[in-house]
Amino acid sequence: MTLYEFLKIGKNQRRLRLIVGLMLYLFDYGSDIFVAFQYWKHSEYWWFGLTTGLIVVPSIIVNMTAICKLMTETRKSIFDCTLHLSVVIRYMETIVSLDSSDIYFLTKLRYLETITESVPQL
Repeated sequence: MTLYEFLKIGKNQRRLRLIVGLMLYLFDYGSDIFVAFQYWKHSEYWWFGLTTGLIVVPSIIVNMTAICKLMTETRKSIFDCTLHLSVVIRYMETIVSLDSSDIYFLTKLRYLETITESVPQL
């Protein structure tokens, strides 16, 4: 087996990887919200505020980036903007179409999300 054959990925494997990526994205936000709720429940308001800020600010930055991409493609939606679902919608569109430019854009969005969430923790 050559390296090219090893790296060649079929459509079903791409879809599976995108679905796993979407599930990990949703789990990441869910676990962050769970931690913030636990701080609130135990009256740790300082940590609750800090955790909530580190959830909300990166979410706004990432969703603004995704919405800008949607606007350049003339497929904008107020629903996406208000509920911060633009990344999830991008995932769903990419799973259906498997367009390689969308896959690379999702990779850039996840990289931006990782940086904006992790850098303050340094």
